[in-house]
Amino acid sequence: MGKMRPRDGREMSLKFLFASEFKKFELSDEAEEATAAPELLEQLNAFKTAFKASPEVWNFVRTIVTTLVENHENIDSLLQNQLQNWKLDRLSYTDKNILRVALCEILYLDLNPKIAINEAIELSKIYSNADSASFINGILDSILEEKGLKHG
Repeated sequence: MGKMRPRDGREMSLKFLFASEFKKFELSDEAEEATAAPELLEQLNAFKTAFKASPEVWNFVRTIVTTLVENHENIDSLLQNQLQNWKLDRLSYTDKNILRVALCEILYLDLNPKIAINEAIELSKIYSNADSASFINGILDSILEEKGLKHG
């Protein structure tokens, strides 16, 4: 089997997060420990049996999802601040989760912001509508500028 492509992990993370929008995992305040809620990991394991991927892809997915759960309040707050006169809940599940994965990678997993934005745009072209790529680019660009993470 070939080398793991990080995009495979991002796509699988997006699919899991999308599915989890319909079967909610609780992001309780008690889950502020270094591990994600056990229900989430159970759901991730159930999801894993339904979708075939390499162990490397699943490790990457688990890293993204658990990091996102641990930091969801900060990530969603950053997103909400960019949405003038718009609520985060009104974004499509796909766009919201593409943005969440990109911010998770930039802010907590040290991915180069240009790569993260490019990957988010590519995912939006595959999984979302025609207007999503420029919307996602604009939101991420604004957040990076605000945080002083924008390069060139």
